[in-house]
Amino acid sequence: MQFKNLSVAKKIWLLMLLVMAAMLLAGVGMTASMKQLESHLREEVQTMEERIRLVVELRGSVETAAGYLIAGNLAQDSESMQFFEGKFGQAAAHMTELMQSTESRLRSAEGRALFQQIVDKRAKLNTVAEQVGLERRNDGDVVRLVRADLVPAVESFIADLNALVQLQEQMLARTLTQAERERTTSYALGLAALAVVVVLGLLLAVWLVRQLTAPLARAVALSHAIAAGNLTQDVHDDRKDELGELLRSLSAMTQKLRSVVGEVRNGVDSVSSAASQIATGNQDL
Repeated sequence: MQFKNLSVAKKIWLLMLLVMAAMLLAGVGMTASMKQLESHLREEVQTMEERIRLVVELRGSVETAAGYLIAGNLAQDSESMQFFEGKFGQAAAHMTELMQSTESRLRSAEGRALFQQIVDKRAKLNTVAEQVGLERRNDGDVVRLVRADLVPAVESFIADLNALVQLQEQMLARTLTQAERERTTSYALGLAALAVVVVLGLLLAVWLVRQLTAPLARAVALSHAIAAGNLTQDVHDDRKDELGELLRSLSAMTQKLRSVVGEVRNGVDSVSSAASQIATGNQDL
């Protein structure tokens, strides 16, 4: 069925439904996009915050283990040495677990490269600790070795952990900034879609108005012509709506009036002819 054959009410309702459906789709699309963006951002932020928490906890574990290691090597009696060595073993085991968890959560190449440096620094620290232990067993200058080698190795280890924490914090800040840009872009796209819908609605409204006013203008022109006594105009329209019926009715009325006028003229001519004949007969008498 062609659009022009629909009734005027159906045309208006159809236009309203199309505009409302388009606005609804644009709104639903914008809402879904924002929900997806927020969900992705929430998951990303939670993952990064978890990594930061692990690295900070790892740094604290390293500091604790290093404190026990240094204290054990500087202890003067065997009981204190055994106590600190036990504490160091527990802290070192916990540190190993945290390093494994941290490594499994690192995703960026920069973070993995920095973590590899941390692994290398731990290996170096273990080597220095073994040297200090050997020096202690040989009754050597443990204090000098602790100050010269062990403490700098611990500080270097912790410095790399601080760098890893700063890297994760920077990545979190970049993610939040990128998310804000994406959120702004999503809002802009949503507003643009709504603007397109509004413009299309206006264009459809203009088109519908023309669809309605053009046949009305023809009907008004025909009625003015009839009122002025001009019965020569014929209107042909194949529209099936109310406006088409109006034009066809006016055209049929014009034809009927033309027929009536023709019949009246024929009657007048007949009466005039009869009157002439009567007048001629009277003169003959």
